[in-house]
Amino acid sequence: MLNTETTKNLHIFYTTKCNLKCPHCCIESTEIETINHADVKDFITFFSKLGCKAIHILGGEPFLYFNKIVELVQLIRQVDCIPVITTNGYWAKNYSNAKEKIELLKKNGLSQLIMSCDKYHDIPVKWINNIVSICHDLEILMLIRACIAKEDDNTYLLKHLNTFHMKGARIVFEGILKKGRAKSLESNKLSWRNADDFDGPCSRIMNYTLKSNGDLWSCGTLDCGDQMVNPLFVGNIFMDNEFTLESKIMEKEDDLIIRYLGIYGPLSLLKLYNSETNKHIDLSNQFTSRCEFCEIIFREDIKNEITKLLTDKVKNNHLKLSKLHFIYQNKKSFNQ
Repeated sequence: MLNTETTKNLHIFYTTKCNLKCPHCCIESTEIETINHADVKDFITFFSKLGCKAIHILGGEPFLYFNKIVELVQLIRQVDCIPVITTNGYWAKNYSNAKEKIELLKKNGLSQLIMSCDKYHDIPVKWINNIVSICHDLEILMLIRACIAKEDDNTYLLKHLNTFHMKGARIVFEGILKKGRAKSLESNKLSWRNADDFDGPCSRIMNYTLKSNGDLWSCGTLDCGDQMVNPLFVGNIFMDNEFTLESKIMEKEDDLIIRYLGIYGPLSLLKLYNSETNKHIDLSNQFTSRCEFCEIIFREDIKNEITKLLTDKVKNNHLKLSKLHFIYQNKKSFNQ
């Protein structure tokens, strides 16, 4: 039986279609895939029974399918989960029209709206201000993500972000990751950091991602790698029935690598691998995210060695990866 005590969030990439072509996009949106609406509704109902707390709708740009998104927000609230939407705000040029949309979402249960404000998104600050002001008046949580490169002059941006903060918006500064379309950016635009900056448990573990092609991953990121060798891959909602998906999700919660990532983190796992084997993974380079460590861990030869290493250590009581410890760390990450 699946342990519903494990806190799960669900990220639904409803579409890969987007009206913008931001150079720093970690998704690399296209104009190809949009997931079947009826299938998404069925999956939301199913997944809500498995301990899910929040369901986050992303793209692409989900507001391109506004009426359908309103339906999903209503359903998410009906199944007692928290609905969250990420948007680029292209629809907020006119204050009255923007207010009408947000009021409708609020009426149907929207809890939080997330958008970006930086030099890479071609959305005027005035439009963003419209959204921030409306969310403030309607008491909808507003989070603004700002991607900043080291050499950028952000004086103008910071001035407006401060104004948004005064209106109640939470501001999160993010670096540009080596993912999606951003892979083609000049290296000095990316946010390189030392490996030890990424030490600690990964909060994305057990934050599930449903891609627009129906693939389900037990990780809150879109670029998860090769499903054939990656234990984070669960299944496909078009190919697997609910019983099969639930069984596969249960397997993920018992997987030793996934537990280790959720309790200690991918950097710790690579350090353990280096200390316990004759192999050596170079961690002196700089990285842009924890995901790059997982890309190393899930190389087939390394993954097999790590699985054997963890199995032996747990069997000999040299390492604790209990479900109780996993649940505790999972809830702690969610609350943070």
